[in-house]
Amino acid sequence: MSDGPPTLEAVNFTFPIEWGKCREVALALLDPDPALAQSDDPGVVASVLPAPVILPACSFRYGPQNVPPIVTLSERGVVDRSRLLQGGLEFEFYQPIKSGDTLAVTERLSKTYDKKTSKGVLRFFEFEAAFRTLDGELVCTVTTTNIERRPGEDG
Repeated sequence: MSDGPPTLEAVNFTFPIEWGKCREVALALLDPDPALAQSDDPGVVASVLPAPVILPACSFRYGPQNVPPIVTLSERGVVDRSRLLQGGLEFEFYQPIKSGDTLAVTERLSKTYDKKTSKGVLRFFEFEAAFRTLDGELVCTVTTTNIERRPGEDG
């Protein structure tokens, strides 16, 4: 694995917010059927659904690599996947996301840093995905933190 500071080019792609996925996630979470719950008439189906908060975390599936960015670094030999931990997932919403939206996504490696511990060195990778309307208005940012136990430093 590389000891130098890792780099990864920014990735840009579009992310369609699909009505069926919004409904599917809500039902999987045992929410009442959102397609029917928005009308007093049981035969009326809502044409627009709110997007589940977790949906942007899956946006990488629409990117050109179809994998999270940490996997791209692993495939390039920069990190060892067997030494990785999920360190956190942070969402910031600036406006609601709803079915029918198409968002422009920019995904990038925003920061890397090392921390020394009694067990060795941990390398932190922070990735940021910025979601914007096609007019450029910021809708949401998702920050993902991955942690790698550095090889040969297990203590």
